[in-house]
Amino acid sequence: QTIPWSGGKYGIATLSRYPFAGLRRIPLSNQDAGEPRTALVARVCAAERCTLVINHHADVRPLAAARSTLEIVADLAPELGQGVALLADLNQVPQDVGPVACSHAGLTDVGASLDDVATQGGRRIDYAYVDSALAPCIEAFRVQPGTESDHAALVLDLERSCLPH
Repeated sequence: QTIPWSGGKYGIATLSRYPFAGLRRIPLSNQDAGEPRTALVARVCAAERCTLVINHHADVRPLAAARSTLEIVADLAPELGQGVALLADLNQVPQDVGPVACSHAGLTDVGASLDDVATQGGRRIDYAYVDSALAPCIEAFRVQPGTESDHAALVLDLERSCLPH
C-alpha cells in the first residue's frame, strides 16, 4: 500500500535475490493510525528451502503501532515454528506492547543480543524476529548505519542449508 508523499509514493517493499514463492498482505485494522499501514508477507525460497518473511512499518502513534503488531502476531500464529522472520520498524522500544507480544509468541528478538543498539534517533525501534525453526540458522546479525534513511539497516545472515524444506 502506498500513499502520496512529497511528489512521489511512500510505502514498503520487500526485495530478495531469491525468488518469491508467494506474496500476500496481512490485513491491518489501522485503528488509531495516522496513516494506512500494511504488512507484506513473502515466501522466499532458495532451492527448496523456504522462509516466510514479513515486512512491516508501524504507525508512529503508540496505540496504532501496538495494535498492528498484535494483529500481525495473531495472523502468523499458525505459521510459527515453520521458518518465519518478522523484519519491522515497529516504532516501539523493546519494553512496549508490540515487541513484548512478539517475544511472548515465541519469536526470538535477534537484536536483543546487541544490547539495544539504536536504530533510529537514539532508540531501538527496528527489529528482526525469527521463530524457533530459524533461530539456529542465524550466522550473523548487525546494525549497519547508512545515509539512505533516518534508520540504520538490519542485516541478518542465515545459513541456507539450515532453512526448513
